[in-house]
Amino acid sequence: MDATGHFLVDLTAGVVAAAVGGYLARSARLTPVIGYLVAGVVIGPFTPGITADVGSLSGLGELGLILLVFSLGLGFAPSELRRVGVAPIVANVAAMTVIGIVSYFVAHLFGVRDAITAALVVPLSSTAIGVALLDVLGIRTRFAGQLAVALLIAQDLFAVALLVLASTPPDRLTPAGLLMPLVSSIVFVTVAIVLGATVLHRLVASAVRRATPEQSIPTFTAIALVAGWLGHKAGLSYEFGAFVAGAVISEAAGSRTAQAVVKPFRELFLMLFFVALGMALDVRAVLAAWPVILALGAILIVVRLGIWTVTMRVLKFAWPVAAGLAIALLPLGEFNMVLANAAQTAGRINPSEFAGLIGATFLSIVVASVAAPFARRAVEPQTGDERIPAKNLA
Repeated sequence: MDATGHFLVDLTAGVVAAAVGGYLARSARLTPVIGYLVAGVVIGPFTPGITADVGSLSGLGELGLILLVFSLGLGFAPSELRRVGVAPIVANVAAMTVIGIVSYFVAHLFGVRDAITAALVVPLSSTAIGVALLDVLGIRTRFAGQLAVALLIAQDLFAVALLVLASTPPDRLTPAGLLMPLVSSIVFVTVAIVLGATVLHRLVASAVRRATPEQSIPTFTAIALVAGWLGHKAGLSYEFGAFVAGAVISEAAGSRTAQAVVKPFRELFLMLFFVALGMALDVRAVLAAWPVILALGAILIVVRLGIWTVTMRVLKFAWPVAAGLAIALLPLGEFNMVLANAAQTAGRINPSEFAGLIGATFLSIVVASVAAPFARRAVEPQTGDERIPAKNLA
């Protein structure tokens, strides 16, 4: 069989396994991401049976990731962050910082070679899963839910910046080694803003005005890929470049229009990204270290739940609503795995530590998915539309 035939066989195996895994996950009322990861494990080299080539799918998965962060850039609205106020954003940063510090010491306690990686990976929450859980809680359209979505979007912005750190090899993780990526980021964003306000604004506005959504697909995809390539050439990452491009053209494109255009392709390729991640997961490493993974996951879940509950309580939400928002912000997800994968590629963590982070992600998703329907019973009696007065805080 020639190379094309092998590729088609691998692609078929990946898509079929992902479709089955996603369906089973939805049937169990879990996020499809779990199904995609399990599908990757099933067809991966570390389990018996059908074995696909991870290299055949990883490139398509990278494309999905680029389109994902491009879409996040399209949806990034500074006006939304300004609308929720300064205090929630500061509280968001403070909570992530505390979670990162605790994660560092927990990782150090469990003997992780580079505990800084855990401090970078663990603080983030999954936007896709968090928004879905807000729907389960019945508060997505209320003030509490809108604020949580704004915080998740802000975390996505931090995640793109953290990619620069997570993908930096340990021997370059010094002030001098980080100076060049920092300078490159500033220059890249500055040039992107200038181009976005002039050339790209006119190009995108013209494409949206004159073309049908189907005809706009090449334009938006080309912008995402070229920006990703330029970000890579600037010494950053493909994802950083794509996110910046989405952010600077969002106004001209109309974020909803552009996201609707790229969404079907983004979802397909992103599905393959999670399948490829599952294929790279060494099941033997997970089985050998399951007590450590279980303990690490349990500690991180308790820590994240506690910190997010306290944070939402400080923002003057009633206890039931604060706990519900904490459940929505509990799951680790897409960007956590992206950062973990980048750290493993950079040699900052080994396969067993990567497996530990994936295992903790699994646990957080399952716990939040199971807890959300029960939490809704306590959240529903609360209006969720207003924060409680400061005088009512205990």
